Amino acid sequence: MPENDADANPFKSVDGIKTMKLYRPITIDGQEVAELTLDFNKLTAADLDNIEADMAAASGGARHPVPALSNAFNLRVAARAAGVNYHELSRLSAKDATKLSLLAQNFLLE
Repeated sequence: MPENDADANPFKSVDGIKTMKLYRPITIDGQEVAELTLDFNKLTAADLDNIEADMAAASGGARHPVPALSNAFNLRVAARAAGVNYHELSRLSAKDATKLSLLAQNFLLE
């Protein structure tokens, strides 16, 4: 039996915009956030390149051979799609972070 509504079906999709209910809400800019709305369709190749460049800069130039298989890359993609700072998502529960990462990965690889 699901522990809460986010366990039952955490995703909703309307016109390409995905909404994910969080298992454990987080606070962003002083507001409790219980769900994230992600518009992956607004992302461009430049967004993906910028995310990769930021990650490489933070790791001394190292790049993941397949970015879409990187949890950190996928969370940054999800943050950009949700219009929030990646560091805000670092407070997500492991369960929420994993689901969000997989949502971004599925978008990138479908």
